[in-house]
Amino acid sequence: MATSDLQVLRSLVEAAAARNENACAKVLKAFASVLIPQGRSRIYEAGSEVNTRRGRCDLVVLADEYLADQESKRVAYVWELKAPQCCTFILDGKNRARPSDDLYSAENQLIHYLKSLRSDREWQTEHGILAEQDIKFGGIVIGRSASLVTPEDGRRGVRLARRAKEIRDEFFYAGRILLWTGTTFCGRSSTWRIRARP
Repeated sequence: MATSDLQVLRSLVEAAAARNENACAKVLKAFASVLIPQGRSRIYEAGSEVNTRRGRCDLVVLADEYLADQESKRVAYVWELKAPQCCTFILDGKNRARPSDDLYSAENQLIHYLKSLRSDREWQTEHGILAEQDIKFGGIVIGRSASLVTPEDGRRGVRLARRAKEIRDEFFYAGRILLWTGTTFCGRSSTWRIRARP
């Protein structure tokens, strides 16, 4: 990952123009090591727009995960991306927020793509994955800090959106699915040590 890659990603995330999801996906491949658990894995390959029987998955990161006795196994992390220009949550009454249609869509796509890749033995064999449980949720990258909710929702909307995310993390994602904004991803990318693809 070069500094210029991070600058390009930041400019895409902060762009106010039309949705740029596909451009973001292409740049995110350079940051694949941020998209896998740190410390026990090494990137093998990152691919965007991966074909499945249920559609095209935005990003799949293949990694060699180290086990005991110098052994490793190939694992895949499946990610769904939505444009930074998307809202992540919208207000649902006076005291709560709910996922936006874009977030609902991302969740639905993510589970279908994961299930499709887990049932595709040909794809698994081609990529050296030995067991379907080695195809795992990565997460969702959607929106940015400025579009957590619509601007007219203000501070109260942001507070309710953060609470909605915490509840979703606790009850639905349960540590298996990460939900990041593009802004969060850029912050992690600039502070974590980025390993180059071998």
